[in-house]
Amino acid sequence: IYFVYEDDRTAPLARVNVATGAIERLSNGPHGVNGVSVVGAKVATARTSDTEPYEVVAFENGVFRRLSRHNDSLMAALDLGTVQRIDSKSRDGTQVGSMLYLPPDYQAGQKLPLALHIHGGPFGQDGHDFDLMRRVFAAKGYAVLAPNYRGSSGRGEAFSKAIFADWGNKEVIDLLGAVDEV
Repeated sequence: IYFVYEDDRTAPLARVNVATGAIERLSNGPHGVNGVSVVGAKVATARTSDTEPYEVVAFENGVFRRLSRHNDSLMAALDLGTVQRIDSKSRDGTQVGSMLYLPPDYQAGQKLPLALHIHGGPFGQDGHDFDLMRRVFAAKGYAVLAPNYRGSSGRGEAFSKAIFADWGNKEVIDLLGAVDEV
């Protein structure tokens, strides 16, 4: 059985052996996968990354092979900034992973206005996927911070349930810690 799961800012392709229950992660790297279609030994899915919107890909011999080129003309016209993985520590010691989007003309040390992009939830995560809204704000001169605060997925059940019936507390501590780190 093939499936996709969330794992600390990524969404890899995986499979489980129904006879043994063994789970095998099939893809690595900074990307996301969404939807899986399997016919015999052929696997197709949609793949995204920090710099590429979703495109249809085949998964063959452990490698993605791009099948569609729907976004090529759009991407050729865009001047994208950089995306960084940011790790921060909240005041209570909780480790929080975030994504930071910077403008195309950003120079190291330059001060920028900060837009905090909160994914909502609980559950859900911001990660290595193309997000046009974050990119538009960055293109307009903002640093865009997308933290995966407690309540987010991709870090295990306890992390996801940490804010249950306690909204507006721990996730705010995590958001402030991520802002302080940036």
